[in-house]
Amino acid sequence: MRAPNPPPCRLLLLYAASLGACAPDLGVCDPAAAERVVYDDGTPAYEGQALVIQSCGAGAFCHSEGIDATDRFGVPRGLDFDLRLASTTPDVEAPSIERLGRSQANAHFLATSVYEQVRRGAMPPPGVTAVPIGRPEYQRVAPGEREGPVLPGIATEEGLAILRNWLACQAPVVERTLPRADGNENTVGGTAATIETTPVDPVWSAIYPRIVERSCAYTMCHDATTQAGALDLSTPARALEALLQPAAGRLCESAGIARVVPGDPDASLLVHKLRGVGPDGRVCGSRMPSAGSYLSESRIETITTWIANGARAE
Repeated sequence: MRAPNPPPCRLLLLYAASLGACAPDLGVCDPAAAERVVYDDGTPAYEGQALVIQSCGAGAFCHSEGIDATDRFGVPRGLDFDLRLASTTPDVEAPSIERLGRSQANAHFLATSVYEQVRRGAMPPPGVTAVPIGRPEYQRVAPGEREGPVLPGIATEEGLAILRNWLACQAPVVERTLPRADGNENTVGGTAATIETTPVDPVWSAIYPRIVERSCAYTMCHDATTQAGALDLSTPARALEALLQPAAGRLCESAGIARVVPGDPDASLLVHKLRGVGPDGRVCGSRMPSAGSYLSESRIETITTWIANGARAE
């Protein structure tokens, strides 16, 4: 793994000023512990990487690249810790690799400051309810199993120990889940395979709590207040009603396509958005979910089966 390039000096100065004192030494690195893999819906990340993803940005808030200024909640531009994987396919996806590399560099070169902010309880901000802290939900899954205990939160005693060691080991990251199609070595991190998690029955009563609610229906995405894309997924009834309506919102209304066409997954915008590609090779807006990991193919197949069966509530 190549050493990350340092972030701009202004970021270092910003964090040093915010602390007002010297940050503690991070101590000894345990490399094996720093590369323990956990899984969000079968998608891997190292434990420390996972803590940062679910607590600091997940691609949708605060320390994420390419989001609206209001969603950064005062975080200076460039101070990003968006450590989501660069690819879950063999594709190279250079922009995603570069994004991961920049965020890894920030975490590495601001390591002691990051740790001190979390240790003091300054980050994640106490009392902040406008960001989806705690999502996605990573699990420790034993070999041969499909589910396991949830990774402790970043502010717990165990979470702090994981974060300290991961930062002391120069913030290693999982870059992808499959080897690069071009046969070259990874640029910034390792490769870890996905796992098959416990299947979800292709019925709405299982799909909503296990897929929609935990991946989409929270603040700044598709809750009752935010309704990104004019889509309210805050309750099972509201979600089903909204999904059966034509696409709306600034980016997708002009596409003239229904979110869900009962009996026809291929014509349903929901499937296009989850896969990040439509019939013509494009999709309005960005791939979803935007926060955390994209859905595994098995989860997407569950939704397509539900749609093919009529997209019914029962």
